[in-house]
Amino acid sequence: MTDTIGIVRGETQYGMGDLMVASLAAMLRDRGYATLDFDGVDLARDLARLRQADAAAILTYNGMLLEASVGHGGSVWDDAGIPCVAWLVDHPIYHLPRLTGRSRLVLPACVDASHTRFLRDWGLSGHGRELYHFAIGDPEDAPAVGRDIDVFFPANVADPEALRSEWVALPGPLLSVLEQSTAECLFRGDGDLVDIIGATCEELGIADPEAVGVAVGYLFVRADRYVRAQRRVDVLNALAEAGIVVDHVGQGDRAHPALRRHRTHGPIPASELPRWLRRARTVLHAGANFPAGSHERVFTAQRQGAVVLTESNAYWRGIFTDGRAALLFSWDDLEPLAVQLKALLRDSERLDGISNLGRRAAEDSIVRAGEEVVAAVQASIRLGGSTA
Repeated sequence: MTDTIGIVRGETQYGMGDLMVASLAAMLRDRGYATLDFDGVDLARDLARLRQADAAAILTYNGMLLEASVGHGGSVWDDAGIPCVAWLVDHPIYHLPRLTGRSRLVLPACVDASHTRFLRDWGLSGHGRELYHFAIGDPEDAPAVGRDIDVFFPANVADPEALRSEWVALPGPLLSVLEQSTAECLFRGDGDLVDIIGATCEELGIADPEAVGVAVGYLFVRADRYVRAQRRVDVLNALAEAGIVVDHVGQGDRAHPALRRHRTHGPIPASELPRWLRRARTVLHAGANFPAGSHERVFTAQRQGAVVLTESNAYWRGIFTDGRAALLFSWDDLEPLAVQLKALLRDSERLDGISNLGRRAAEDSIVRAGEEVVAAVQASIRLGGSTA
């Protein structure tokens, strides 16, 4: 009998999340599952359809609809006995309201091994596993375009000083923890921000576990956004200082000094991203702040034939050998990145060689993700059976 998996579809920023979940659904169908899309607009109707299809599990992007209920305040999925794979592409802290108290039939699937560890160590879920990013967008039928962009940077860029100005209202001890932990995270490159905040608390005399937990929960999002913003400004400035002009798409104040030194094109929908990637000779991936995690833009850019320069972390070091399928750079010293990039842009033969290996890595990412999503679904079905 074919298992049916409910797929939560709906609006996400730029449409990327919905595109990725649709790709996972296609992988499940390729491996013998049936899928049923729903959007939660009419939960009673969706639940009836899922029951009629005898859905074995649900797959939901970032835990969307985990908190859904029908009139009584409890989780509709728990009541229906349908286990959920919550694919979390951000740190779980961003989704605590969806996860807290709703873990009975939820299996979190994370894009970073440190996120899975966080869920376990903080008592949020002992069922977590990894489901890493993969390439999206099929280049086979895409129209050929010239690669007229030397360096392409698809990412949101925020003003770190504007974010920092919001900290002044924090109580003194929390402000000290925030300032010291962000400085430490920026210094350490791929350090785990949760661990850094916890260690900073202890250094400042905040040792009670409950108080440390409150500090992490209260400060992490502020610290994470600041670190991401500062790193992206740092790399844009480093490239500008070396005379390299970047083409940027995404949210960002074009008046910001870092962006004024480059070409900005504003936000674009996910459906347009592959066309931009096919125009790019190189694509920069920077500022995700995942100590051991993935990102779809790396594999997606590779599948479209661009050469990727990505920040180094434990995950990318395990996937790539520097200089073969991708180039890795360290936040500890950005100067070599500009030197390497300039040399690479002058060497078409090397660009082609890295591009070819990158395409293979992108295709491998799709096969690997198919295996991981099946493993997550099967684990969630077993979880549902064990709590029945």
